[in-house]
Amino acid sequence: MRFHALDAWRGVAALLVLFFHLSANGAFHAFPPVRHGGLSVPFFFVLSGFVITHAYGARLAGGGEVRRFVVRRIGRLYPLHIVTLGVLVALELVKWALVRVGLPSGEPPFHGANGIGSLIANVFLLQAIIPLPDYSWNGPSWSISVEFYTCLLFGAVAVTFRGRTLVPAMLLVAMAGAALVALELYHPDWHETQFKGLASCICGFFAGHVVYRIFQRLRGGRLPYATAIEVAAVVLIAGLYWFAPLEGVASILVFALVVLVFAFDGGAVSRVLAGQPWALLGKISYSMYLLHFVLLSVLGGVVRAAQGVLHVPLYRNVGGGMLMDFGPPGTMDLLAFAYAGAVIGLAMLSYRWIELPGQRLFERFARPTPITATRPVEAPVA
Repeated sequence: MRFHALDAWRGVAALLVLFFHLSANGAFHAFPPVRHGGLSVPFFFVLSGFVITHAYGARLAGGGEVRRFVVRRIGRLYPLHIVTLGVLVALELVKWALVRVGLPSGEPPFHGANGIGSLIANVFLLQAIIPLPDYSWNGPSWSISVEFYTCLLFGAVAVTFRGRTLVPAMLLVAMAGAALVALELYHPDWHETQFKGLASCICGFFAGHVVYRIFQRLRGGRLPYATAIEVAAVVLIAGLYWFAPLEGVASILVFALVVLVFAFDGGAVSRVLAGQPWALLGKISYSMYLLHFVLLSVLGGVVRAAQGVLHVPLYRNVGGGMLMDFGPPGTMDLLAFAYAGAVIGLAMLSYRWIELPGQRLFERFARPTPITATRPVEAPVA
């Protein structure tokens, strides 16, 4: 069973994240849903909890699928992660070569957050577990770090409680939510790599698990007034991204409600989201999420190097943040859309040539006997 509307929302959320991270001083950058695009990450956590429970919950409860589950999660997350990390290491080597020949590199190579220690942590997806004091290498991959280890926690809970996971999941939501609130209150300056991300992921993931259990009980019937309820959910999402009145635990609860509504695929909004463009965005969302920061690193490095060569400021301080500013707002907006198009194009290639082959490779290790290579089961992920 596929959740077509949820797949589409995952793609839309990934699109907002890639615009959110582009520091270009145009009108589009100030658009509220773009400015608050970071809210998408808790949505990914909730959605992952829901979909992974659907895909593996019952099988893990039987106790015989643990190895297969872990290997498949590695196959889903790791190949693209290690490829993007390798590209970023290559970029640091380019900087090193430029420095060696006396050319400006923009920033020192292997410096600051992108040091050797953080590289080792990233290789093992530990960059938001250890924790590190700042985002490093492929910055958004902190969420992949916490999701992978939260998946292992989910597997342990599913095997231990053998299908009776609702109460443990609710306790984990409460404890992780309380930890997240405490961290926001007492350490508001900490990054997601400093326990906040892990608390957010555990809270969101197991909230998604609870939502799936509710969905299971309601699945026998149709969602009444489905179109009206879906439209109300869209208004709720739009308000959340436009005004950002809620963050942390509160936003997780909103996303949990939205996931429940669209899991039924019952209304007119769901039928629209089942269209091919939205389905494509959902399919390539993981590649979009990990690749966009690599492209931004290349773009930022080129602009900083050009700034050093031309001795002309190409960045401008806007509201306390440094934004690329080398043309009128319309030009910077065109840059934003060209960047999005490039990310989507690269993501399509990445999905075809990295994600799917990686999943097939790990599927060989997941199954006890050799099988003919088949198209792997796709599961939404952050």
